[in-house]
Amino acid sequence: MKRAEVVELFTRLREINPHPVTELAYSTPYELLVAVVLSAQATDVGVNKATRRLYPVANTARAIVDLGVDGLKRYISSIGLFNTKAKNVIALSRLLVEQHGGQVPDTRAALEALAPLRALQRRIVIIGTVGLLGALLIGVGLAGGIIAPLQGLVAGMREVLRGNLQYRSRIERHDELGFIAKSFNEMVDGLEERELIRDTFGRFVSHDVAEAVLTGRVPLQGERRDVSILFQDIRGFTSLSERLDPAVLLRLLNQFFTEVVAAVEAEGGVVKQFLGDGVMALFGAPQPYPDHPERAVRAALGIVSRLQGLNETLAQQGIGPLEIGVGIHTGAVVAGLIGPDNRIEYGVVGDAVNLASRVEALTREMQATILVSRDISAQLGPSFALGRTATMLVKGKSQPVEVVEVLSLCQPVDSSGPP
Repeated sequence: MKRAEVVELFTRLREINPHPVTELAYSTPYELLVAVVLSAQATDVGVNKATRRLYPVANTARAIVDLGVDGLKRYISSIGLFNTKAKNVIALSRLLVEQHGGQVPDTRAALEALAPLRALQRRIVIIGTVGLLGALLIGVGLAGGIIAPLQGLVAGMREVLRGNLQYRSRIERHDELGFIAKSFNEMVDGLEERELIRDTFGRFVSHDVAEAVLTGRVPLQGERRDVSILFQDIRGFTSLSERLDPAVLLRLLNQFFTEVVAAVEAEGGVVKQFLGDGVMALFGAPQPYPDHPERAVRAALGIVSRLQGLNETLAQQGIGPLEIGVGIHTGAVVAGLIGPDNRIEYGVVGDAVNLASRVEALTREMQATILVSRDISAQLGPSFALGRTATMLVKGKSQPVEVVEVLSLCQPVDSSGPP
C-alpha cells in the first residue's frame, strides 16, 4: 500500500471520529492499566465484557499474579490475542508487586520504568491492526500476502463512500484480514438493508417522514406544531369513475397524483394521505418552516398549474378535463406516530385539520378553485392575488368561518424548484 493511500485512510478515520474517547470501565488506576493492555485489537465493549468477569475475582496486582497466566486466560479469552495479553498482564502485575507493593506508581520516574511493557503493547497494536502497519514495517517479505488484500479493502471503502452498496470484499482468509473483510461485508449489508428500508418506507410515506422516523426525530408522545393543512378533491369524480374502465381510472389517478405530489414536495410539504380522488398535505411538519402558510398556497397554485398540462395530455386520450377544489387552513396540531405498536403511521390531530377539510368543501359552494381561511390569508404577502371573500357556516362549527379565494401569484409559479 502506498504511503499516500495510508495517509488518505487515516485522514478519513479522523474525519469520522476527530475526538476519540475511551469507554473502558474501571474503578481504580490498576483496573484502568489492565484494561489498556487488553484493549489492543479489541473494542472497548469487548474489553469491558472481559473485565466484568475478571474484576470480581481479581482486581489487584497480587490477585492477578496468584491467578496465573492460564487462570487469567479463562476470563479474557473472548478478546483478540488473549494469550499474549495474559502474559503481559501477569508480567506487569508481578513488576508492580515486586517494585511498588502492588500499587500503580504515581511518579513520572516510576511510570517510565514500565516503558518496556508499554513497548510490548505498542507492538501488539501494530500486529493487531489488520496487518496494515505490520505490512509497512515488514515490507517486501509479506507484500504479496498483505498489501494486495489491504488495497482491496481500501478500494471497497472508496466504493462505499461513493454510494456503491453492491460492493463486497472477496477476501477469504482465516486471519485478522479475513475477519476485517467479513466485518466489512457485514457493515455494507447493514447499510444496504437500511437504504432498502428507507427507500421502501419512502414509497409508502414521504421521504421527509421516512427520514424523520428512521432518525428518531419523531417523539413517541407527539409534539405540538403550528402547521398548514391542504385538502384537495377532484370534482365530479363519482360520475367520472362510472364512465371509465377501472384500469384507465387508476392510471388517470396515478398521473394526477404524480403532479400533485411534485407540486407539494417542491414547497417542502408532505403528502400525508391519498383520499380516493384527493390528498391531504402538511406544511411545517415533520420539517418545520416559518413560512408554511405561503408554502401551502404556492403548492396549491402549483397543483393548478400542473393540472393544465395534465388536462392537455388527457384530452389526447379522449378524457375530459379534471376540475379540482383546494382548501387550506393553518393552526396548532399534535404531530406524531399514531396507531398500535404493530401498525403505526405519522399523522396530525387537532381542530385545524377538520377545519381545513371544511374549507375545501366550501369550494363547491363558491365555485372557487382555491379557498383559504382568514388565518392563512392574513399571513400571505403582497405577491399573492386574492379574490372573493365570504363568511359561511360549516359543519361542526357554531361560528361562521371567513374564507378568501386565491387567484394567482403576481409572478408565475415554479412548482419544480427546490423548497
